[in-house]
Amino acid sequence: MSGEELEMQEQTVQVAEVTQLPFGVGNVGADRHLDGADKEAYVGALGRHQHEAPSNLWLPFDCMDERPTISLADGTTDPEALVRRKAFQLAGGTVLAFTKAGVAANAAFLRDAKSMEEAYQTTYDLLSKLGVPDAAHAGCGASTHMQNSVMKPIGSERLLTAFEGLGAKRDEIAPALDRLAANKQRRVSEGFYDTWTPAWHAQFVTERNPENFSNLQIEEDDVHGHYASGVLLVQGDRYFAKNAFVAETGRMAFALTFDPADRVAHMLGATDEERALISLAIRDDSLNVTNHIVAEGLEVFA
Repeated sequence: MSGEELEMQEQTVQVAEVTQLPFGVGNVGADRHLDGADKEAYVGALGRHQHEAPSNLWLPFDCMDERPTISLADGTTDPEALVRRKAFQLAGGTVLAFTKAGVAANAAFLRDAKSMEEAYQTTYDLLSKLGVPDAAHAGCGASTHMQNSVMKPIGSERLLTAFEGLGAKRDEIAPALDRLAANKQRRVSEGFYDTWTPAWHAQFVTERNPENFSNLQIEEDDVHGHYASGVLLVQGDRYFAKNAFVAETGRMAFALTFDPADRVAHMLGATDEERALISLAIRDDSLNVTNHIVAEGLEVFA
C-alpha cells in the first residue's frame, strides 16, 4: 500500500457523538458546544486526525490536555516537528495515570509503596523496562489536582451513568468501582497522597524524559486556554494528532486512548482480575480528573 493510499485509508475513521458527561465541577467547555455545520466539521476533523501508531515501539502517553504543544523540554520548538509528534493520551501522562490506576486497584507491584512518589518511581522503573516512556507537561491539571481527583470523586450514581454512556453495563462494573473507591479512600486515610507536589512531578519527567515533557499554549483567561468542545475516545492502536487538528480547525478536543492503556495494564497486572481492575481504574481516574476541569454536559465523541 502506498503512502497516499494509507493516508486515504486513515481518513475514513468514522466519528460520532456517543454521550454527554453527566458531571463536571469545572468550567472548560461551558461555552464551546457546537451544532449544525460547525459540529459536523468538527466531527469530520476528529476522524481525519487519528492515525495508526507504529507497531514496533511504544508511544508515550501524553496528558489528555487539548491545548497545542508549543515546545518540549529537550529544546524542540519547530512547529512541523511538533505536528508530526506521535503520542497516546491519558489523564496526567504515562506514569501518573498508571500509578494512580495501580494504587486504586491495589495491584501487587505497588502494594508496598508508602507514598504516591514512591509508587510513581516504582511504576516508572517498571514501565521503563517494558519500553513505555513517561510523559507530562507544565501546568498539568491532572497533576495539580491529583489529590482532589481522589479525595473529591464523582458521586457513584453520576459515575455509573457516565460509564453507561460509554457502553458499560452498570451491574457488571458497580462492584469493581466500589472496590476501587474503597482502595483509594483507604490510601487517603493513610496519608498516601499527601506529599505529592506538581513541581516534583515536573522535575522528575523533565530530567528523565525531556523529549516528552511538553509546554502547552496557555492563555491569560479564566480557563487558561482550555477551549475544548468535546472529549474524543480514540479506538484501537491509534493516536490523535492534536496539533494538526488545532492547526486545521482552530478548535480543540481532549483525547483518551484506552486500548493501548489496556495493553499496558495487561503487562502490569499479576492476575486476570488485577489486569481488569487496572484497566477499569484507568477509565475511572480519567473521568474523575475530567470532572475537576470541565463543565457538565461536555460532548463525548468516538
